[in-house]
Amino acid sequence: MGGTVYINDEKLQISRGCVRDVEVRNIFGFNTAIGTEYIPAWENSAAYVYPTEELQMTAISDNAADTAVTILINGLDINYAIKKVTITLNGTTPVNVGTFFRINDLITLSGNAIGNVTVANNGITYAKITAGAGKNEASLFTVPAGYEFYLYRIDAFSATATLNNRYLFFRNFTRQPNGTILRIAETTFLEQMNIQRRIPFRYAEKTDIQLQLKSSAGTQEIGIFSEGVLVKVPRTSVIG
Repeated sequence: MGGTVYINDEKLQISRGCVRDVEVRNIFGFNTAIGTEYIPAWENSAAYVYPTEELQMTAISDNAADTAVTILINGLDINYAIKKVTITLNGTTPVNVGTFFRINDLITLSGNAIGNVTVANNGITYAKITAGAGKNEASLFTVPAGYEFYLYRIDAFSATATLNNRYLFFRNFTRQPNGTILRIAETTFLEQMNIQRRIPFRYAEKTDIQLQLKSSAGTQEIGIFSEGVLVKVPRTSVIG
């Protein structure tokens, strides 16, 4: 039958980009060796260090053949405004990507990097794509200025913890621009964790978010997935 078909599924419409000022935001990470100290699941088995100022970043691969790979760096400037830069890798020669205060995403736009791709300043890594992944996998995100993030779901998985007879810890870490840190919603789990919020959890603009994990002993392979929506905050004048 012909005619127009109307789809009333709101979540599908958000995913399609049909809802103004609202977009899907997934925060997911993976690490093969998370130890007994809380860290986000990201490409390095260490705590994540935030810049204290806007820093000059460079991108580099550890494979000289990566010379025709285009990468999108999606981050924030010192005012937490969204900043996006596209660069082409030059193998093991560093490529200037400009200054960033936060980096939320590294996404391959064309080509396929053979090696590991790192965005860093003065030897400190702020984002990384492992060889063959095409995108960074880090359970951290900073909410841009003028936006709010609403978190709906968090899942975490680990087969090695069960095999090694260990249990895992999860907590929600946030930091505000004024330096206030909250380490909340801590829980333990075994092989799988599933948190479904009936009412989404709101994060205000400029909030640093880390979904952190640790093991009761040894190192464990852990993946974490979360989803929510990033909402642009209306700017209105108040008279009176």
